Amino acid sequence: MALKSLSAKVTRFFKLLEGMDDPIGDHISFLERRIDTLECDLRSLRRDQQPNFGSGVPERIKLRTGDW
Repeated sequence: MALKSLSAKVTRFFKLLEGMDDPIGDHISFLERRIDTLECDLRSLRRDQQPNFGSGVPERIKLRTGDW
């Protein structure tokens, strides 16, 4: 009887440990975080490269007219 109880406890313990060491899952999780970071960087780059049409006059023309 004691052997059955011990066997059941060991079996439950190993079932709990099955999902803990999952190198493929860890790698996929790392890739998901890296993709999120890259997407955020891409949005930031796109936002920084959008032209500023605030005054409608290009910056190089503003500098030239300021010298007159």
